Amino acid sequence: ENIIESEAHVTIFSDYGKGLFDVDDDFWLKDVPGITIVDPKHKPLARWKGCTIFKPNAAESKELTGLRRCQDQCKFYEQELGCRHVFITHSGRGVSGSWDGVYFEYRCDEKLDPVSVVGAGDCFAAHLALAVGHGFEGIEAAEIAFTAGKTYVRHQMNRPIVPAELATSKIVNPADLANRDFNLVFTNGCFDILHQGHLDTLRFAKKEGD
Repeated sequence: ENIIESEAHVTIFSDYGKGLFDVDDDFWLKDVPGITIVDPKHKPLARWKGCTIFKPNAAESKELTGLRRCQDQCKFYEQELGCRHVFITHSGRGVSGSWDGVYFEYRCDEKLDPVSVVGAGDCFAAHLALAVGHGFEGIEAAEIAFTAGKTYVRHQMNRPIVPAELATSKIVNPADLANRDFNLVFTNGCFDILHQGHLDTLRFAKKEGD
């Protein structure tokens, strides 16, 4: 009831197979406001009818649909669930899916050497929510979420991803910072031979910002 009355723009329903979503009747996703993203685990699919985005991984998708081709799987979800968009993750290889019925594939040519994959799916879902919540669509949203997951698995202890790690360029347009919701701090200096004064300056600057 609280979720149905929520004012959230995007809500993620992540099924960990612990019984939280074991309901007899069709789920109430159609009544949840805003964009709903479902990260499924098991059948029945009926509980997820009415979701906006369906996001299984490749193994789950094959089991849920009984189909091999990703394009066929996307069409299956659109017909069975009435969802608008589908994102199927393929571990470190990329993402396939459909956006308003148009199929897309995002492929990663970079070789990944993950340190830990625990929580990678959650990281992808969280950044997918951020992407679509800010108006990115289809393959662009897939690239943002995949880049976050790719960065995430290279670290231990589930370290959070910071926005700078998702930037394709270190050069930032000042206009992009005009409406920022964080305190931006900079300092300068000639860091030829690093000494205690440099460290004190950097620590002070870090303390003053986000």
